[in-house]
Amino acid sequence: MKAIFLTSMTFMFSLGTTVFISKNAYQLSVDYILFFAALFTSIFYLIAIKKRRKKERPSFYK
Repeated sequence: MKAIFLTSMTFMFSLGTTVFISKNAYQLSVDYILFFAALFTSIFYLIAIKKRRKKERPSFYK
């Protein structure tokens, strides 16, 4: 799970650096794409953590 999170972070970082280097007319749209990518990755990470916690606690303890 950490690997997926790290890869997504590095991917976003590389995208951000390319955007920073090439300041063009598409800057705003790319910033929005980066923002949504970060949002979706954080949501995905939270869901994954919740699923993992459910796996740790078996159903017969309820």
